[in-house]
Parts: sequence; C-alpha cells; structure tokens
Amino acid sequence: MTLLTTVQTACELLTIPSPDTVMGNTDYQVAQLRGLLKVVGVDLLDKHDWAPLITAATFTCGASNAQTGYPPAAFERMSDGSEMWNDTTNWRIDGPVTAQEWTALLVQSVATLPQHWRMIDGVFNIYAPKSGDTIRYEYISKYWILQSGTTPADAFLADTDTFKLPELLLSLGLVWRWKQAKGVDYAEDLETFNSKLAASVKKDKGGLQTITTVRPQDVDWSRRRRNTWPPSSVTPV
Repeated sequence: MTLLTTVQTACELLTIPSPDTVMGNTDYQVAQLRGLLKVVGVDLLDKHDWAPLITAATFTCGASNAQTGYPPAAFERMSDGSEMWNDTTNWRIDGPVTAQEWTALLVQSVATLPQHWRMIDGVFNIYAPKSGDTIRYEYISKYWILQSGTTPADAFLADTDTFKLPELLLSLGLVWRWKQAKGVDYAEDLETFNSKLAASVKKDKGGLQTITTVRPQDVDWSRRRRNTWPPSSVTPV
C-alpha cells in the first residue's frame, strides 16, 4: 500500500469520497486526512519497537565525553532492552545513568571500567571515553516512511510513498482519528484499531502459535501438580 491507497482505504471505510491524489491536493478534507495520517504514524512509532525500524549501529569513540554527531538524525530512542557495548574492549557500557550518577562520575573521577553513558542535549556522552574504540548499540529509527518506496524519512513526499509500519493499521488508525476530529462516535472503530494493533505487535514480535491435539493430564491437587502436556505434543508454527 502507498500513501494514496492508505488514505483511499480509510475513505472507503468511512464512506466518504476517495481522492485521486493526496500530496498537493488542496481539498480541506484530503489535507486533514494527510495530517491525521502523520499523527497515526507517529503514535504507532511510540507504541512498539517495530522490527523494520530496529537499527544496529556503530560509531568510533571520540576523545571527549560528548560524542558529537551521535546518535544520527534517524534516532528516535534506544530499543527496549538495548545495551551499549565497547567492541574494542568487549565491555558493556553502563547506562543510561541518571543525572546524579553522571555528576558523581565527573566529580569523583571514579575508575574507568566499566564505562558509562548518558544522553545530554541530544548527544551521546561517554564517561572515560577511549578515542578510536568502536561503540555498538541498537536504536529505533523515526523514519517510518519510505519516500517513493525507497528513501527512509519521517515526512510525506509523494503519493507513491510506502511505510515500514503495517498499512492496514495506518488506515484503521486514520478512521478513528478522523471520526474523533469530526466529533463523531469512534468507540467501535478505536476498539477495532486496538485489536488489530495487538495482533500486529504479536506478529511483529514473531509470536508462536501453539497447536496440540492431546488433552492435558488431569490435575492431582493432592500432589499439587499442574496441567502438563505429554512430550512432543506441542508444535510451534
């Protein structure tokens, strides 16, 4: 799906006129749909660490605490559970440390290993940096749009733009957002969106479906046993 087809799908669900173009279209309603779709995308970006947006990155450590130029412009946030590592020393860099911990490091001049990191003014800061070391981390990119299907970005460029987020989810989000903006009841549409969101998140995480045709054994409460399946009866698909 493209920017155009995503908006058209939402219009069909809303039973309102479907536009032939989105970008450059001066019709008020189309312009509103375009703006609301941007809100939907940014909202989805905040709700989950989508696999297509997870980005592995490295940079060469500078001599000063502030690692100017890092993180890159695409950086939205560190992915959940991500750690920063020094590839050169094979040591994990502790962080992000709090403001109090960072100040204590600077004032007390504590041992240089392990190193520590903190984001200050949008820049990675590393305590006890070693110039030339390779630093590795993982982040979520804010570039959920592919301009004309190829260039990662966070703004629309053309009707042929595609997305790194589930397209149907974008359309469903656009439906309830449009109704909310119009002051129309959207409770059912929001419920549909949230249901699809939960399914999409599970799918994105690579969730397994459990299939079994064997009934669990009876519970023996006197021995405090739990329901269990015999070996080889559970198959991940």
